[in-house]
Amino acid sequence: MHTFQNIKETIPNLKGCVLTIGNFDGVHLGHQKMIRQVKDIAKEQNMPSAVMSFEPHPRDYFSHGQSNEKRLSTADEKRKLFDSMGLDYYFELTFNEDLASMSGTEFIEQILIEWAKANYIVVGDNFYFGKGKSGSVTLLREYEAKGFFTVQIPDYARDQNGEIISSTYIRDCLAAGDFEKAKSLLGHPIQN
Repeated sequence: MHTFQNIKETIPNLKGCVLTIGNFDGVHLGHQKMIRQVKDIAKEQNMPSAVMSFEPHPRDYFSHGQSNEKRLSTADEKRKLFDSMGLDYYFELTFNEDLASMSGTEFIEQILIEWAKANYIVVGDNFYFGKGKSGSVTLLREYEAKGFFTVQIPDYARDQNGEIISSTYIRDCLAAGDFEKAKSLLGHPIQN
């Protein structure tokens, strides 16, 4: 897996990719389902698969490191989990003032189109990006309609009770002391 962290750095030989974007805290079963879809589309389209995430977590950036919400995975653990899934590229963007001040439109045009050269974008229907959450699936769909890329929204992964698998749900299980359930929702051993 090739890792890129600087948007000023040219990605050699990248002519397009199938990309998913998010924080991927814990790289849980819901994230894994999305990544499988990325890999399936990449194989069908003969393109590289890619994941884009942010360090520090935007929540930590905006709280100036004072967030009480414990992360399920460190940056290094997340990177190793992505690598074990056989992705071609990992774009680990430094979440800083430059990125935080980008509008949704700027993020799409400068990061997704110009830098990552995304042909397909796979995200959850609750995905927001850009300053003040100015970017959403609706904005991505507008760019899709203009022919810039194709947007895919997978169904949510759910547990045996029908609950949507999310990082928050897993943190709630850990807080309640249900480590076995948390581990089953992560799909891998608890890292920290």
